[in-house]
Amino acid sequence: MKLLRVLAPLMLFAACAVSAANAQIQPNNFGWQCGPTLPTNCPNVLQLQLPTDLPYTLRLHDTGTWWSQLEISPTTISTTYLDAYLDSLAALKAQGQQHFVVFTFSHVPCWAVNLQTCPNNQPPLDLRANGSPHFHQFVQALAGYCTAKGNCVKDYIQAYEMWNEWNLYTPSQGYVYWSGTVGQLYDMLAPEAKYLKTLTPTPIIVMPSTTPVSTTYQADFQTWLGLENSNGKISDWVNWHLYLTNPGTSGPATVTPEAQWAAYGANFLSIQGSNGWSGVPFVDSETNFSATCD
Repeated sequence: MKLLRVLAPLMLFAACAVSAANAQIQPNNFGWQCGPTLPTNCPNVLQLQLPTDLPYTLRLHDTGTWWSQLEISPTTISTTYLDAYLDSLAALKAQGQQHFVVFTFSHVPCWAVNLQTCPNNQPPLDLRANGSPHFHQFVQALAGYCTAKGNCVKDYIQAYEMWNEWNLYTPSQGYVYWSGTVGQLYDMLAPEAKYLKTLTPTPIIVMPSTTPVSTTYQADFQTWLGLENSNGKISDWVNWHLYLTNPGTSGPATVTPEAQWAAYGANFLSIQGSNGWSGVPFVDSETNFSATCD
């Protein structure tokens, strides 16, 4: 297996919607992410020059498109960066380049929890067992959005990653993306996953990601699988983050990221299968690998 060889500079590859039964990896299984919170990777985000040499996946996270960055008040949506991506994707489509785009939900707006400082990790105040009206309002607005040039979310976003790294905890920051219970997160996401599946075209629902930064990573992954098993499956694709490292970064260095990823992937496919999700496509939506490799 080879990593994608041309999408430098890479912050990640979003690998691969491949089932256990059909595990051959193709170059177009990989993708990239860039945005205003990653200025060294995409310094001119509003004049996007997206790769055009082969199909790829674009993940919209850390791209100025968090929930808190888009819905800046209950009545105001700021779409500067979302417009830039949609219009750039439309321009490429006009040239015959069709790309697979994953939108990632994260960060509840501060106004939804009456906080003054952002980003926020707390559940919205209106969250109940049947969902959050605030979140539903946002999901509806996002799914129905079109730019001034007529380029619509429904035509360019093919999948929704329902939350980013819900279990990420660091001693200095605490819980980064979600400080509520995992059950509360399911309560917020499940109605919106069902709503999104009513749309045409029907998007793919990608499982909320777990992070390897957590010391209980595998247990957290199993917790989410079990939660959907018990309360109703909402995800079309299983999702986890398996980080690769390269010399000069934190963590153990490796010069064989393909082998490392394959070993990690095999382990998590085993966990996936033993928890009732055998044969379901999986995606590693963030690997943190930042080097070009042939």
